[in-house]
Amino acid sequence: MKIYAEFTSLPNPQEPAKAIWPDSCWLLSDRPLYIPDFASGFVAITALAGKIGRLGKCIASRFAHRYVAQWTVAFIILPKHVFDCICNGESFDAADLCFDNAVVLGEWNQEPPEALRLAVLRPGRESLYTDFNSDTAPLYSALVRLSTRNTLKMGDVILAPVIASQSGLEEGLTLSVSDTADSSATPMLSTRFK
Repeated sequence: MKIYAEFTSLPNPQEPAKAIWPDSCWLLSDRPLYIPDFASGFVAITALAGKIGRLGKCIASRFAHRYVAQWTVAFIILPKHVFDCICNGESFDAADLCFDNAVVLGEWNQEPPEALRLAVLRPGRESLYTDFNSDTAPLYSALVRLSTRNTLKMGDVILAPVIASQSGLEEGLTLSVSDTADSSATPMLSTRFK
């Protein structure tokens, strides 16, 4: 299985930066994540995630919705300098993306969430909340582009980042994402950083 994402930069929105991770790089929700030490800082980017449910190659955009079987949210963990390169439309070393726990995946659901709330909880400080819509169009576009060069297989994961929701990582930080339609439900995704 592979995990695929496209990052749109402001200077060059027509040419998104692409990233592919093996499934050995993912971590499931509600598990602690140890912040890596190979870079001076890291950020977590919230993303909508779709799991592929059927084999496909060269998928037309009008059929893309047929290939996503399950939905969730994810955190993409990036070194800060890579995040800055993406935002500025600059190239970066692909090796800086591939490390243990680089992608944290939430609980899978049959339908995409309509609206999400990101909670940023830092010890000793006020909690911050960000609400955002979960637009499926960027995920479908990424799926179509990926399928022109790769055969999509059951279990592959496509990520559509929400760049505006990036959070710097520090020890003791907890990030969680909930579906705002059901405020009493447990979060779809939650991660504690150590």
